[in-house]
Amino acid sequence: MACTRNLHGNCTERNKQQEATWRLLPQKEEFKPGLILFRRGDVDHRMWYCRMKMPRADRYKTVSLKTTDISAAREPAFDQDADVRLH
Repeated sequence: MACTRNLHGNCTERNKQQEATWRLLPQKEEFKPGLILFRRGDVDHRMWYCRMKMPRADRYKTVSLKTTDISAAREPAFDQDADVRLH
């Protein structure tokens, strides 16, 4: 993702943040609001992670799904999400 320049030819803070996020999360899929599966771009492995919105809090929990296969990552991601919502 290229940085959009402002009138002075500089990247705006928001664009810098978007670029940094894209480098860290080159692949991501949102399965439902508050549940995202993603791969990290800052590591050498290709494992999938899930990020879940914590209920009644303004926080997220991130868990490694310990698989490189997106199909195999879906079920444990939904299981993790259910555990977070029940506790």
